Parts: sequence; C-alpha cells; structure tokens
Amino acid sequence: MSSLEAGRIDLESRRFCIRDCVESVVELVHPAAAQKGLELAWCVDPSVPRALIGDDARVSQILLNLAANAIKFTASGEVQIEVLREADLRGRVALKVLVRDSGIGIPQSKQELLFKPFSQIDSSATRKHGGSGLGLAISRRLARLMGGDMGVESVEDAGSTFWFTLSLEAEPGAERRRPLGGVTLLALASAPFQRRAISGVVAAWGGACEFAERGADARSPFRVPASDGSDLGGSDLGGSDLGALLIDVKALGDLPRDALAAIDAEPRLASVPRILLFAHNGFDHAHELARSGLDLCLPKPLRRSTLLAALELAGTRAARNHQPAAAAKPTAAPPAASAEHHDVHEDNAMDSCSDEPLLDMGVIAMLKELGGAEEPELFEELIELFIKDSRHHLEELAEALRSSDSERLERTAHTLKSSSANIGARSLSRLCARIEQLGRACRAGEAAALVSMAGQEYAKVERALASPGA
Repeated sequence: MSSLEAGRIDLESRRFCIRDCVESVVELVHPAAAQKGLELAWCVDPSVPRALIGDDARVSQILLNLAANAIKFTASGEVQIEVLREADLRGRVALKVLVRDSGIGIPQSKQELLFKPFSQIDSSATRKHGGSGLGLAISRRLARLMGGDMGVESVEDAGSTFWFTLSLEAEPGAERRRPLGGVTLLALASAPFQRRAISGVVAAWGGACEFAERGADARSPFRVPASDGSDLGGSDLGGSDLGALLIDVKALGDLPRDALAAIDAEPRLASVPRILLFAHNGFDHAHELARSGLDLCLPKPLRRSTLLAALELAGTRAARNHQPAAAAKPTAAPPAASAEHHDVHEDNAMDSCSDEPLLDMGVIAMLKELGGAEEPELFEELIELFIKDSRHHLEELAEALRSSDSERLERTAHTLKSSSANIGARSLSRLCARIEQLGRACRAGEAAALVSMAGQEYAKVERALASPGA
C-alpha cells in the first residue's frame, strides 16, 4: 500500500482489448456466481475501440476486485458489468466501467468509508464474507493513476453500482475483425441489459442484431420490428442475411414449449439455425428444450469466441463465408513499424521484470477473498483451473510453433497472457504479450526462445502457487 500512497507504482503501456479484459474477469469469477445461483452478464459499447494502449493487468485487477465484491455481497439476482464510452478528452478515449449488483446495498452516509484503507462499514458483513477493506482503496488509487476515478451509487437493500473511469490512448489504425460482416442475427431477449449484452457481442464481430418481440401470450406469433419501429409483419427481415436466431431462455416465459412452437410457425425462420442461451443452473432445462427443434444451447454469459464457434457449427452463411485469420494475407497484420515499436517496448519491460516477484500477492489476496468465509475452497478451484488451462495453452503454443501458425500463436498467447495477469503472474503475462505481438506480426518463427522462456516461467509460477504462502 505504501508505494500506492506515494504514487510510485509503475504503470505499463501496451496494446490491449478491454473486451478481452472483461471476458477473462467474467470467466474467473463465474464459478463463484454460479455457486450462489447468480446470473452474470457483461456488455461493452460497440463504439469502444478494439485496441487501446494502457496497463491491462491493472484494469483487470480493478475490475476483478469490483466483480468479486459484487458477487460476495449479493445473495440472489444478478451482477452486470458494462463498459461505456464517454466524451473523448484531448484525443484520449474516456471509458466508464460499471459493475451493478442486486445485493445488500450501502447507506449513503457510509459510502465514502469504503475507499479508506482498512475501513469496514459493517463488522457483521466482514465476519460473514471476509475482507480486509484494502481492495477498494487500492483500486481507486490505481484508477486515479490511470487518469480516472472511482465511486459508488447505492441504495440500502436495493443493490449497488460501483464504477471507475479511465483515460486511454487508442491505437491508430487498429483493424477490427469482422467475421460476421454483413450478417444479421435475430434475438429474442426480454431484459434490456441482456439485449445490450447480445448486441455488443455480435457487434464485436462486425454483425448486426435485430430483436424480436413476443406476442400477447406464448402461443401468439412473435413480431420483428423494423428499424423505424413498425412491425415487419409478413415481410422479410429488411433484406438482410439472417445468420441465426438467438433465444434467451428467460424470454420464453412460463410456457417455453408453446413459445418455441410459435417460432416454428414463423415461415421466415424455417431454415434459420436456433441457438438457446441458458443460465448456468439451467442446463437440464435447456437440454429438454433442445428436443423442441433447437440447434444448439449456449451457456450465459455469452462469449465472442463461443458465439462464432456456435455459428460455424450451426452451418450459417456467416460461417461458410468466414475466412480463417491464418489464411489471411500478411498485409492484414499491423505494419512492421508498429510491430517493431511494440517489440522494443516489450524488450524494455522484460529487462525490468527480472526483479519482480513471481506472483502479485495483492491479486492473490483478492482471489482468496472471492469465496469469503463461506467458500474458502474456491481459491483452490481457481488455481486448479488456471494450472489445467495453462498447461494446455503451453502445448498449443508449442504446436503453433511447429506448424508456423501465427494466428494460433497470437490467439493462444493472448489467452494465457490474460489468465496469467488475472492470477497475479505478471512476468509470465508479459512474456505472453511478447509472443502475442510476434504472432500478430506473422513472425511465429522468431518466437521459439520466448515460448521456451514462458514454459520455464510458468513452471516457477505453478510451484509458487503450490507453496504454503500462496
């Protein structure tokens, strides 16, 4: 805490995607939400640039703390994560990240105490859920060091919204992958936030999303509103290429089979693949509904890669026209000058990481608090999941080297980079960031030494996680 108090903490500056930050944090806290029966959803405004410049590990650290707290203090309902773009200031991208919950809420008179070190507003809650009171104080200081701030809006017994702002650079000329370019997905979702979550994921791949409306009852035909608000009725869907129908199970109401029958009666959807989105605790129900003519069932919260894979499995036109990134021309990669700039930066970062601890104990402490006093075993489960996934990712990196697959190298290194940062293994995360940059620049052949270093660094991290002090 002393280095933060003195403002001496070093922030890194590298290319990152905030959607990846949000997805990795959601994946990390999802087991805790699932154990409590909470629905977890996330949404990033489509106007947020794909590539930003900043310290993604610190952004993830702040978001992880807020999401973990939201789950910890919410007994039932949902937790939402949303990233909004505010008015840019002096050429920098201004973002606001919100974490909403339906938990116990906080009296207004005690809200500011939350951001003071070692301060607890309710000792009984502390005994029940655990926590030192340091996480929010550290997170606010980190946000301010990154040109933003942090605050909370809450009503006692009515939930809370914690937010933090960021001021970041956007990487000029960064291209957005558009495997769903020109494709429209139709979605049936009743909750406004779930609509934004679905459209945000679709927009991230360059697609468009139209939303259907249910009729007066489950047996009524559902309506597809046109962009001007009118009902398309029996006409086509605006002449667009309809890739699939996404159905949130909650939107089917109390008579889901009748609602699905009404969809079956819609002639415009006769050959359109149907994908059901279901909550973590609704697998059995989704499996039963799948017999009613559904093509696939996907768990929420929806991930971008999962959606794209589902569309490919469903055989949509989007998948048939999708060109794998590995087959793309080298000119689609960042310019050589940009790649060199990143390599120089990462070289400097690697020179300074030799004295850095294997694990950021602040992140470890937050992960231990995630389960609270009620579920202390959750930390061990998260570590086991990280170890299992990391071993697989290292095998993937080795295979990508053998096949000179730059796209696979970039994708796998990026995944391991994010998960390493979330577990507090910052040196390993930096090594993976270096490998990722080489993959993005179509220079997989130059990554052998770094992949070997990443394997050695991971072995040290695994031993450190297994030690009693972790």
